[in-house]
Amino acid sequence: MMVILYGLIFVESLVISAVIIPLMMRLAIRWNVLDEVGERKVHRTAKPLLGGVAILIGFFVTVIGNVAAFSVCSRSEWFVARLPALLRFYP
Repeated sequence: MMVILYGLIFVESLVISAVIIPLMMRLAIRWNVLDEVGERKVHRTAKPLLGGVAILIGFFVTVIGNVAAFSVCSRSEWFVARLPALLRFYP
């Protein structure tokens, strides 16, 4: 069951990051946060530098969202009462 849970959390973080990266690229161009071309650079055009920030946002949104969801579910009487039945479906 934990492998499935970790896989879902990974996919959640991946999707959030994939959605945010193009937005951060546009913001980097608008705010001029670019790696400019130079004689020691390989690229021929300026490259946006905020992709790592998008990945970090995806990570934190995933962690905070899952902690909040677990906190709410662990306090829910319905969820706690049915947890043993839900766990029977997983090897």
